[in-house]
Amino acid sequence: MNAETELQAACDEVFKKIGRNLLSFQLAEQILKELLRLGGLAIRSGAPEEPFGEIAKRAQKMTLGGLTTLFTETHCSGNEPAFPELPEDSTEGMIAISFAFNLGGTGLVQRQESLANLVMERNKLVHHFLPEFDRDSLDSCRALAVDLDRQREAVLPEIKRLQQDFRFVSEELSQLLALMTSPEGISILRISRIQQHPLIEQFVTIARNSETPDAWISLNAAAGSITDYPRGEMSEICESFGHKSLTALMIASQLFHIELQPAGSDRNRVLYRLKLDAGPPAPSHLR
Repeated sequence: MNAETELQAACDEVFKKIGRNLLSFQLAEQILKELLRLGGLAIRSGAPEEPFGEIAKRAQKMTLGGLTTLFTETHCSGNEPAFPELPEDSTEGMIAISFAFNLGGTGLVQRQESLANLVMERNKLVHHFLPEFDRDSLDSCRALAVDLDRQREAVLPEIKRLQQDFRFVSEELSQLLALMTSPEGISILRISRIQQHPLIEQFVTIARNSETPDAWISLNAAAGSITDYPRGEMSEICESFGHKSLTALMIASQLFHIELQPAGSDRNRVLYRLKLDAGPPAPSHLR
């Protein structure tokens, strides 16, 4: 192989490794954007999944440096995941879930350093590589080829970890979607949504604030004391959940015991009390 051919081969090898490393950095950027999108996801029955969280929207316009910072702050801190708010146009009876995740705070400093190194190596390749590249020098081409291999080996563990994170989060989301499409899951989600409705929460508060925890309370009197919801609006809420009456909605919530007490003229007086094992409302991310 003559000197000119050898130089051309070395130069081509450099270009090949530049492309390989650039694709690796682009892969990391795409994975981070997708993880941040999934961390601000709202899933609604009968509608496509949508990124409603502000973090997810911001992430789509960020460069790699901003993405790594946002990712560690949002999903690697070990804090409680920040569930995105559902859109204001969500209907009362609609099954909707906001999805979030946190990968834990163990080794946070090391993870930050690893991601910072990823950004540093990317910037070195994109912004500082050309001045060091002498296409007419065989020694320069060989040295840069070695450095490009070093760079790939330095960032590959973090890229593989991002891929693992993405697989883990995707599997969790797949399980959630499977839950939403199963009869048992749909039932659980409907009950959770009813339990979290402010109207039902007010009936729970009235029961808990009664003089005796196991006292029976007139449903009609309790409804009359709730000034936030006129009777007509209560009926609309019941219908939105597929129930014809407030009594039926209370039963569907599974939070209350219901008793019918004869009130004369073929009418019944509806009484309710809180179940002793009702516990707190369902998690706020099940909406």
